[in-house]
Amino acid sequence: ELVAIDQDPSEVVAADEALAQLERDHPRMAQIVDLRYFVGLTVDQTAELMGVSPRTVDAEWRLAKAWLHRHLAGCET
Repeated sequence: ELVAIDQDPSEVVAADEALAQLERDHPRMAQIVDLRYFVGLTVDQTAELMGVSPRTVDAEWRLAKAWLHRHLAGCET
């Protein structure tokens, strides 16, 4: 089944590139983004799966979102 995407393809590419850069620069933060955003785990579930504290997940989740926001804002033309 085809799904229509109402988003500019360049925005999708920029988001993909930002996530790849996050993975290279901050692998644990990228893993947290994957688990929280794409898999849909809670902070507690993510912490348990990764073997870190919920506080660490929460802090790095916030940092990752800020990092991605800054990176994507810098990619705007």
